[in-house]
Amino acid sequence: MFLFARTIAELSRLHEPLHGIIGHSIGATAIPTAITLGAQAERYVMMSARNELEDLLDRFFEITQLDKSLMPGVHQHWADEFGWDAVIAATPSSLVQQFFQPALIIHDEEDEEIRVSEARTIHENWKGSELFVTRGLGHIRITRSAEVAERVRDFLLA
Repeated sequence: MFLFARTIAELSRLHEPLHGIIGHSIGATAIPTAITLGAQAERYVMMSARNELEDLLDRFFEITQLDKSLMPGVHQHWADEFGWDAVIAATPSSLVQQFFQPALIIHDEEDEEIRVSEARTIHENWKGSELFVTRGLGHIRITRSAEVAERVRDFLLA
């Protein structure tokens, strides 16, 4: 996730000014960190973002079938690499408390990968954000929904 954030921040620097930054899943989760690293855009769209980074790490270990005894080492690597306890300090909801830029936070109630409550928490902490909750699209189909695409377009053009 932190490499995503660094990449977003660097692309922002190379191609500024950006009108919008859009991310889905881990890409969306990386947006607040990218902003703290200097990414700038007029508007932000986060789809199916995770707020609890510990859950992200748990899911990664589950998918890759890594031994969970390695998790403390990953935590330490993040702390060494990024200069803070990344799992706690870099949750999107804690980072966005200082943001005022317009943001659209989109999540599906039936997302089986990431709970919709995580999107609600991010929205509640990001002043100037809008929350758009869909139903029946899940984690992946939300990216192919015409209704979602129209909402994103309208938000970016506002």
